Amino acid sequence: MDEADVVAYNTLTDQYLKRFGTFIENHFCTLVRSVSEDSCRASGGRTNGNLSSSSGDYSTSDVSTSQAEQSTNSVTLHTSSHNIWDNFHHPIKLRWTPIAESASFEELTCIPHPLDGNPDVQKVMLVLVTVTNQARSLKEVGYGTFVNSILLYGDGYDSDSSSNSEAPSLAETEGEGHVSIAKMIPLLLDLLGFIQECTEFVGHWMLQLAALFKESKPHVVAISNLQLYTVFRELSDLLGFFVILDEVIRNQVVLQEHWLKYRQMIKSVRADSRSFDTEAGNLVQLDRDLIQIDKYILSANIFRNFIDNMLQQNHRYFSRNLVLAEKFQSFLNTLASNLDKDTVNHTEEFRPISLAATYIFAAFLFPACFDSKKQFQKVMLEHLRRIQAVAITGSHVWLPEVFFTSCVQGNGSKLFDSRAIQSISTSRQSFLQQKVASLARDLLQWNLQYSSWALRLQEVLFMKDLSGINMADLSRKCTLIVEGIKLAQNLSQNFRLILNLHANMGKPIGKNVVVQLCQILELLKSIQGTFFQFNVRLCCSTMYIVQYVMHTALVHIRAAQKSILNSGDTRKADEARADALSILKILEHCLRGTISSKRLLVAQIALDWASSSNRLWRDDETAMILPAAIDRIDQLVNLERSVEHYCNGSLVYFHRIILSTYFSSLYANPQDSSKLPLIFLIIRDCLALLRGSPHSEHVERVFMADIESYLKTQFIERLCQDVETDLRILSHTHLQAQTVDSVSPFRAGVKELGNIMEIPSFSSDNVHNVSMKSIVEHYMSKTFYNLASVALHDWQSYATMRVLAWDKYKLHILDDHLPGHSLEQGRDILEIVRNLPQFVAEFTYNLNNQVFVQVNSPNKHLDTVNIRHLANSLRTHGPGMANSTINFTYRFLRSKIHSLSQFLYDEQIKSRLSKDIRLFKQSYQEPSAAAQNYTYATLLFDRAMKFKKGIRKLGLTEDGLSPLDQFRVLISHIGNALGFVRLVRSGGSHFLAGGYQFVPDLQDITQFSELVDSVTELEPSSWSNDIKNAAAGIDCAIKTLSNSFSDGIDYFKLLVNAFQPALLDARNAHLKNFYGIIPALTLSYVDHMRLSKEKLAKRSKSSTIFTDDGFPMGVAYLLKVLNQGADFDSLSWFSNVEYYLMRERNTALQAIQDSKKDEKLQQANTLTARRLLDVLHEFQLVRYNLSSARIFFHHDNAKTANATNAKNTNSD
Repeated sequence: MDEADVVAYNTLTDQYLKRFGTFIENHFCTLVRSVSEDSCRASGGRTNGNLSSSSGDYSTSDVSTSQAEQSTNSVTLHTSSHNIWDNFHHPIKLRWTPIAESASFEELTCIPHPLDGNPDVQKVMLVLVTVTNQARSLKEVGYGTFVNSILLYGDGYDSDSSSNSEAPSLAETEGEGHVSIAKMIPLLLDLLGFIQECTEFVGHWMLQLAALFKESKPHVVAISNLQLYTVFRELSDLLGFFVILDEVIRNQVVLQEHWLKYRQMIKSVRADSRSFDTEAGNLVQLDRDLIQIDKYILSANIFRNFIDNMLQQNHRYFSRNLVLAEKFQSFLNTLASNLDKDTVNHTEEFRPISLAATYIFAAFLFPACFDSKKQFQKVMLEHLRRIQAVAITGSHVWLPEVFFTSCVQGNGSKLFDSRAIQSISTSRQSFLQQKVASLARDLLQWNLQYSSWALRLQEVLFMKDLSGINMADLSRKCTLIVEGIKLAQNLSQNFRLILNLHANMGKPIGKNVVVQLCQILELLKSIQGTFFQFNVRLCCSTMYIVQYVMHTALVHIRAAQKSILNSGDTRKADEARADALSILKILEHCLRGTISSKRLLVAQIALDWASSSNRLWRDDETAMILPAAIDRIDQLVNLERSVEHYCNGSLVYFHRIILSTYFSSLYANPQDSSKLPLIFLIIRDCLALLRGSPHSEHVERVFMADIESYLKTQFIERLCQDVETDLRILSHTHLQAQTVDSVSPFRAGVKELGNIMEIPSFSSDNVHNVSMKSIVEHYMSKTFYNLASVALHDWQSYATMRVLAWDKYKLHILDDHLPGHSLEQGRDILEIVRNLPQFVAEFTYNLNNQVFVQVNSPNKHLDTVNIRHLANSLRTHGPGMANSTINFTYRFLRSKIHSLSQFLYDEQIKSRLSKDIRLFKQSYQEPSAAAQNYTYATLLFDRAMKFKKGIRKLGLTEDGLSPLDQFRVLISHIGNALGFVRLVRSGGSHFLAGGYQFVPDLQDITQFSELVDSVTELEPSSWSNDIKNAAAGIDCAIKTLSNSFSDGIDYFKLLVNAFQPALLDARNAHLKNFYGIIPALTLSYVDHMRLSKEKLAKRSKSSTIFTDDGFPMGVAYLLKVLNQGADFDSLSWFSNVEYYLMRERNTALQAIQDSKKDEKLQQANTLTARRLLDVLHEFQLVRYNLSSARIFFHHDNAKTANATNAKNTNSD
């Protein structure tokens, strides 16, 4: 096929699929609406739960409703473009199966026979029907009870399996194999009994047929042309079951291995039964049973043993019956000729196996007849040679040459040409290659067939109302129904054969072939979905079709009866005419009732008998229509069973590895993502199969772990990563300068990942939901949270990606609820508050710039904490951190004030302060006079210097700090804590101002709720309740922001009021002299700052202090708390010390002028003048900072503050 043909095929296929997909989406509601109407019309208005004709005699369908399973993770199917059928969630479910017949076979066959009929026909018919039904029952029991249990045994034991699951293997537990095979022994014993029952039954079956087809006369009925195809076919299917069972057991390696180990264990226990506390008699009986199982079952020679038993027991009764042998040959010819016949009965797929088994069975039972007929053998082999292989249960295949070689052994040369049989294996290689080579072309053709069939079926089902259909419409519907089943049959057989042949021959499967095989599975589930979607109409239509076919059959039966009665003298009717009249009467009786499995079986056998006498009818049309009618009725009443059988994808369980390649291919083409739920339905078929496993729970767990592993690695992980990458690119598109060509989808390609998000969820009884959208949402939420928690400053990027995810993919990604940071985050407020004592010791405070600077750092940089850092931290943790800061500061100040109290309570400190204060009061003058009094200034400076030096004599620390220096550091720490409170307050205002920038006027705030109410009064229908609620929410947010921004809480006042009452108490009278130590503290502070700045100028790494406004902040706070501001102002300390320093500096400058001749003295005076100037500057800085700090604590009494400021101004 050239490229043009491929394009034409693809285009036509897309058109059909799009039309059909649109119909599937819109037809759901139509089906639900038509259910009650059609069912009532079809049942004549009755509501008894059955869809039937008005007479209730022709067909039936059980009606059952299934409540849709509710799940929080489920996806609404009918609102999605990926709408598929799912009988687990469908509200109405109709079952179309034959009803259970209450009447017995005797009631169906023993009816009043016609006057010219043969009464013995009814007896023979009853025997034939009974044995045939028993053969069918035995076959169904064998497949349903034994095959799957043996087939699935040992899954999970193979340690060399390529399973990717994390589920533990059963082989990991020692002795688990012995336990499992021990649990299988009851089943194997039942199988042994079942085989014995089948052997006895077949013996009785052969005796009954030998008695019927005996060579000597008289005969009960005419047997000359009697052909009982249905009877022989059921026996053939039972023999084929034995062959399939042998094949399954032969390929059960784990079962054989466990069986050998178990036999060895039993032998060991028998050798020393006392040690195991076991009776020897029980072990002997157990060993006998094990020998029987080993000989007749696990040897995989069930079919050959069955034939040997038949030859030993009943061979002499029928081995020389040439008539019966001839009937077997006639049946084999008919069965072989039907190999190429296009049938839709699901029981016919093993027809080649049944043919081969029956051929071997008949050849052994009638060796004289089969050995001499070389022409017959040649015909049989010609038919069998066309069968390259038959896919049977599981991953096994039946090979004709292997079967014949293993069954006939040394006698094979008499039955067939061994070279001809072996030639099948040589041609199988080319057969598989041809199948694979034509698979792509066949797949295109199958897609077109399915699309055309689905559209035509839709057309005929909905073109007319059921009450207006005619015979032509029914014929078209019937043809299309059968066409759909045939298509499913063809697809299923090709899928199973190609896949199992690759596994059997050890051939690797290419990626393209795997994808094509999975597409066959998609088609199968689409066919099943089509039948399910049209279930209601199909049930009603099929009922009318069956009724019409039955009516046609009855008409021709009557015509045949009349033809027989009118052929010659009825008074001298021969045996054939009598038998024909009787059997046609039975056939007519069966077709006049509701079709059941029993009636259908009786009708099929009666038809085989009647067809043997068709020479009496003299009507070729009747001979053609009657078999076709019965066959069509069988197809229609077993419609649901056939669809479920052919569309079952449980074979994937044995070849699950192909799903890994399929998921990868499906992700590479997101436009085909709607097919993924069809594979989920295949997985559900596999889970249904595994319920028959001896260890179903473990097998299901391992299987689902493998599927989830394939889906995760090949689909989900790639999907999540691509979605994340796409969102990141979209969120950064504003940073890229791309040309039109670089973003063109025709150049770069586009993956429509949004289609994948709409895939419905897959759920099972014991498996959690698999929802692509939920999985991606969970991945994105988890990823965004983890990455944002590491880099909190990227919070805005992830917020943008969340919005883009909802806008493009409709993904609801959870908010991480993490605090938002920025690149300029600094130290976190929570960390500072938790370690407040360490922070105030490691950082110094700058009052003017409101910044904390680190004193020492092991790094090459110093950390700072400013207003912006605190604003970011408050945005991270919320404004509530301000209250936490006050609480921690209060605890810190309480401990520091306690230390301060102890220092001032010391007798040496207290006595010196009392003496100095008393001297100051004696020498006190008015500020105007004191400012000019050098003597008073000298007194103040000298007493402060003597106090400083005297305290130094009390001892020094390892760092060279005197008690006064330690007291200064204590006050600096208090001031740093208060500075941090101020910084938090400023950072909060800065943070709130960022949000308040969108409010036009702080003083005149518009109430949106009032505007909405005013408009609503004029036009009541203009605003909805949602808009009103939104307006109220905006007003509440603005009010909260306004109150927080304009909050008048003074944290300093709170801290002052918290300590002032206790410190002013009489018990703390020793604190009243605090203001007297401030001069000495300022001297210590000035020396400390001069020394730190000199080290900084020398680039010393031991100290980097250039500001320490914590000291004046602490002094101002203590003066306010102790209410000693006026007392300290009365000293006029700063004005006097400045006056003193200026006088001393002027003296030094004058000495410089006087000592021009003495160079050394001049240098000394110069240094002195420079030192005094530096000290003067430091005192001025302390004075200014202290005055600024005291302003923070004068807000409660404006008059006092103004008076104090005026007093300071006058004193200065």
